[in-house]
Amino acid sequence: MSVERQDAGRARWSDLGLILLFQVAVEVTYFLLGVRMDIFPLLGYWQILDPKLLQHDLWRSVLYLHIQPPGFNILVGIVLKLFPDLYPLAFQAFYFACGVLALWALFDLQLRFGIRRRIAMALVMLFGASPAYVLYQHHLFYTFLDASWWFISAWLLVRYLDSKRPVYCVLLYLVLWWLAWTRALVHFLYVGLVVGVLLWKVRPVGWKRWVATGLLLVAVVAPYVKNKIIFGHFTVSTWFPGNIAKITTFPIPVKDRVALHKAGRISKYSMEIFYPDPDDPKNAVIDSRGDPYWSSPGFLKRFKHLPRLPVLFSKLKSTVGPNGQNYPNINYVAMIGTYDLVLKDDIYLALHYPHVVLLSWFFSFLNYFKAAEYQDYISKDNFRAVQPVLRAYDILYARIPAPFLDRLAAFLKEKMDYNPYSRPTHLYLTLLFGFPLLLVFGLRRARHTTNASERLGLYYVTLTIIYVMLIGNLLDCGENNRIRFQTDFMYVFLAGLFVDWAAVRLRGILSAHRHKAAK
Repeated sequence: MSVERQDAGRARWSDLGLILLFQVAVEVTYFLLGVRMDIFPLLGYWQILDPKLLQHDLWRSVLYLHIQPPGFNILVGIVLKLFPDLYPLAFQAFYFACGVLALWALFDLQLRFGIRRRIAMALVMLFGASPAYVLYQHHLFYTFLDASWWFISAWLLVRYLDSKRPVYCVLLYLVLWWLAWTRALVHFLYVGLVVGVLLWKVRPVGWKRWVATGLLLVAVVAPYVKNKIIFGHFTVSTWFPGNIAKITTFPIPVKDRVALHKAGRISKYSMEIFYPDPDDPKNAVIDSRGDPYWSSPGFLKRFKHLPRLPVLFSKLKSTVGPNGQNYPNINYVAMIGTYDLVLKDDIYLALHYPHVVLLSWFFSFLNYFKAAEYQDYISKDNFRAVQPVLRAYDILYARIPAPFLDRLAAFLKEKMDYNPYSRPTHLYLTLLFGFPLLLVFGLRRARHTTNASERLGLYYVTLTIIYVMLIGNLLDCGENNRIRFQTDFMYVFLAGLFVDWAAVRLRGILSAHRHKAAK
């Protein structure tokens, strides 16, 4: 393996034009297949506040937002204010532009690491035309934006290390700020570690960069401090214990949870937060925010200091679904009261039912290696529309059925009272074996290279992938492949390094064979 970069190439404007034209062709092709911008998340997703509040009471609503970091709701609110009638088109244009910029960064960074132009462009086009890329690009959520900008941060990091130009440092800081304000996964400790290593390696001279660093860290920590002052919790997401419940609580049958609650071991909320068991008579996803207990004066007394704003005290959003259904306001004030209760339950169940945690982690990691387009939150209409292309990518991913997982789930339910919250029905062999190989390859190349900016850039990419993998799988189950998609640009970059290296080795072997045959 080469430990030095070859003569690093540079992307040209003609390359950007080619990527842009190709993505326009991809957009048109998928449009003809029936893919449209999915705005349902605006109506029903818990992570997005009531659109009326975002449009007419944005800043006060965001101030009292406790269930999510504020960034994505601010973005949605601004778009709704600027384009009240054309917001679907505005969102689609914004997501398209972010995707093209990220693909450009992916292409340019591959060239800077010595990857041959044809290989780099082929991988960019293969990824940019993939069903996962297109489905998330047309999904009004933060997944695609975070995937795009997280890779752009890697590109900016390498550009800054190579050039030492302050503009790249400032842009990098702005991207990290956006990521931290959009996704709780981008914790302030992650940002602090990235910035700390960067300062240690670059050792900037002058007070301006130190001030910029201080402003970034203050901005990243600000939502935590705000929530501590207003709500009493130093966090950007009071739904965090609910994520862990997918690991510790949801797989436990309802009858067992009822017994635990009656014995005083867990709270009422953890007893009935969800009923994922298909054999349970209620057989539905049931939420307790409408239960009188969670709205009783006694339970809400602790929040009497908070203003009675709709963002906090409305149980339902004003939006109505296609079948006339209402959607819950996940930012409902009672959710703050459940934070400590559910977190306490999570800890109790994790300590007393360690086999549940270990089995949940097993299924989490299996879900992580699913193709990202197989996600229940994706628009069903869009998913059906991409089927002609999806079949080709399924071959690329080596998708095979895994009936043994159904038998395993049945065995666990019968013998261990464990009902998996989410499990894959297929295995994707290319991803299951290829992703770990790419990580090992990237870490090995980082360890052996003598180029400082290449080494730090590779460590940033590989360790970010590992960070997302561990946090996303250890603290959640069910959306693991969607969480992984946020690092798929980085996996494609590592794939470019590997394919280029393999091509060089293969060429060398063939050349040696021809030379030997000629003798």
